[in-house]
Amino acid sequence: MLGSLLPLFAPRPFFSPDEAFYAQVAREMAETGDFVVPRFDGQPWLEKPPLLAWLLVGAFALFGWGFPAAALVNLAATLATAIVVGAHVRRTDGDLAGFFTLCAYLTMLGPLTAAGTALTDPVLTLCTTAAVAAYLSNRRGAAVSCGTLLGLGVLAKGPVAPLVVVPAIIAAGVPSPRRAVRKVLVVIAVAAAVAAPWHLLLASRGLWKEFESVFLGQHVLLRAMTADKQGGPFWYYLPVLWLVSFPWGTQAALSATRLRRLLAPPEAAALAVALLGFSFSATKLPHYLLPLLPWVAVALGRSAAEQWNGSFPPGFRVSILLGGIAAGFALGLLVYWGPAPPLSGLVPSAARPILLTAAAACPILAFLEAARWQPQSWLGWVGVTLSVRIVLLFMSLPNANRLLVEEPVARMVRDAAGSTRQLVAHQYQRPYLVAYGVRGWRMTMSRVELAATLAAAPGGGPTLALTSDTYEGELRAAAAQGYILEEVGRVRGLAVLGGPVVEVVLFRVEKGDDIGTWFSDFESLGPRDSGFGAREKNPVADSYRWTTDRIARLELPAAPASSAMLRIRCWASSTESPPQKIVVRLNGHELGSAALPARISTLSFAVLESALQQPPQRLELEVSPLLAPAFFDASSRDLRALGVAIDWASLGASPAWLDLMP
Repeated sequence: MLGSLLPLFAPRPFFSPDEAFYAQVAREMAETGDFVVPRFDGQPWLEKPPLLAWLLVGAFALFGWGFPAAALVNLAATLATAIVVGAHVRRTDGDLAGFFTLCAYLTMLGPLTAAGTALTDPVLTLCTTAAVAAYLSNRRGAAVSCGTLLGLGVLAKGPVAPLVVVPAIIAAGVPSPRRAVRKVLVVIAVAAAVAAPWHLLLASRGLWKEFESVFLGQHVLLRAMTADKQGGPFWYYLPVLWLVSFPWGTQAALSATRLRRLLAPPEAAALAVALLGFSFSATKLPHYLLPLLPWVAVALGRSAAEQWNGSFPPGFRVSILLGGIAAGFALGLLVYWGPAPPLSGLVPSAARPILLTAAAACPILAFLEAARWQPQSWLGWVGVTLSVRIVLLFMSLPNANRLLVEEPVARMVRDAAGSTRQLVAHQYQRPYLVAYGVRGWRMTMSRVELAATLAAAPGGGPTLALTSDTYEGELRAAAAQGYILEEVGRVRGLAVLGGPVVEVVLFRVEKGDDIGTWFSDFESLGPRDSGFGAREKNPVADSYRWTTDRIARLELPAAPASSAMLRIRCWASSTESPPQKIVVRLNGHELGSAALPARISTLSFAVLESALQQPPQRLELEVSPLLAPAFFDASSRDLRALGVAIDWASLGASPAWLDLMP
């Protein structure tokens, strides 16, 4: 019964790449029965410790494989964290403060959003919060409980757990320094005893060095030293902390002015030391702050209990009013975020009235709170947060998923696979495809490697080759001699959520001679080709040609069997203001025109069968006006004004096409 209801609270599939990785690793654990070595597509995957994968295995066993079952793990972890931190405050400050702390954590945007994901952070947060709370309880066995939870935190996300827990237990101390040292050593010993067995078993399989290199080297040290995914200034996390604490960010900022009163030294250490460590890290992502939010909730809960009893901090009224105005402004911006692709679809039109209402409510609620109508204003703030969460959960995220290429590309590959014996992904990340059931990929990262892989196709059978528009020319060039290249289909959409628009193209490659298609990467020109300058080089492409005449001409030795598609990968970047236009003709038939893109991209033109003739086909590219590009090399032999830079061009059968972008 519960399994059938799960999609109601998590109505979306996995987003790439992290969620797809974790889910597939868990699925392969269950398939192989090997709970020591995480595997992805049959190969060891050592980018994270295994605790989340173990929990996902259990969730999938109970409710079936899919995102709703995976999200149930983090929903349970978020609820458990709220209960733990609420009970911790209740023990020291009474029922009212404990209740407000629990409510504050469950209504913050950060925990609410993380509860609907399949990421590692909610489980890590539960481990670190429970470890500190257990240590501060001073009950018998507190050090053992803390160490056990710290060890589980290490199995969740490595050294992040000690960064939160160890400063707190050191700051706690006890009346006797000797006893304090002994207690800390017990915590560390128990944590090591919990975390060490998996690491030792991994070492017994000969994989410890790889884990050390991949996880500790690349995912911990490298991200700490370089902005691997997203960077930011040292103060980056201060506004982010306000955002993930929404709608209580302003109250949290007010609490920070009374931190010594609202947080005990161990609680402050768990918050401040980790925040400082994350701020020094070069890579900065908002969800990294999740383990700190329970301690923000502690300060909020105690502050709320004081306000309930009539005690208000200095500057309370002005700060709350300014915070409400800022919150309303931020929500108003969200409504109109991304008027153009690729972000235009992330806030669907149906969500705008909800968000506009919430934005208008923020200054009103701030006025009520400043007027000391706490119950009414707090209930209103909870309503605002829940409305934003509902928009994210049931509107924006499913709508964003519609713009992502994962599922359409996976369907395209599955439909085309048939008896294909080899799947190749050329310079294209495809982790989500494995999670969607397309397995057995070979990755190639260079033209030489791609050519060798195509030549080694098992039994000489066909190869399905997948790549993005950026590297399509490399794949076409590798298959230009001795292969029949059939373009199966294309999908255009978002590569990752919030990322660039990408075209993903799938080819079927077989050995043989192909007289139906034509491809040129402009390494050489034929005797009848005209209107092109000398070969150039730049960081964008290995080689390209500039058109130097108003009309450049090419002869295409190809005879497509029926209607075809002409593709030209090109760009025009100039110091002049007039926009440039290209008109494309084939055998005297105008195929169409387009504004020349300022960034390298692929233009596509449909070719009707009536426009084709016996080879050669005669192609004309008319560019106007001719302009000198900004990065034109003055040392080039050709110093005339230039038209369009062409990386490659192709003529071939028209494939299936799916454009996900509005």
